[in-house]
Amino acid sequence: MAEQHMDLPALREIFGGDPARVAAHLELFVTHVGPMLTSLRAVVDDGDAPALRLVAHRIAGSCGMVTAHRMAELALKLEMKGVAGTVEGAGPLVDQLAEEFEATRAYIDAAAIGR
Repeated sequence: MAEQHMDLPALREIFGGDPARVAAHLELFVTHVGPMLTSLRAVVDDGDAPALRLVAHRIAGSCGMVTAHRMAELALKLEMKGVAGTVEGAGPLVDQLAEEFEATRAYIDAAAIGR
């Protein structure tokens, strides 16, 4: 069985079992999180801890909304670095988050979630 990157029963429940709503929210998720990851890399490269906190918080919220819990956990770790005023060690976490995003996006495509 393929590794799951989302809690599908919970996701469907969040959106009232409506496949069209699930699909629409997943499309928004994929469309918006990719550019946010690019921003996240930039703020880490710039050493901007306050911006790290803000961007990581947005990503964590987006991930939570679509039950992408692994991604949300990684984003929260990055957010906490920003809260602590540091970007030290954030690069590898951003890499992990980007890898999990790609795996989640592939999972969404393969499962044809909401379609």
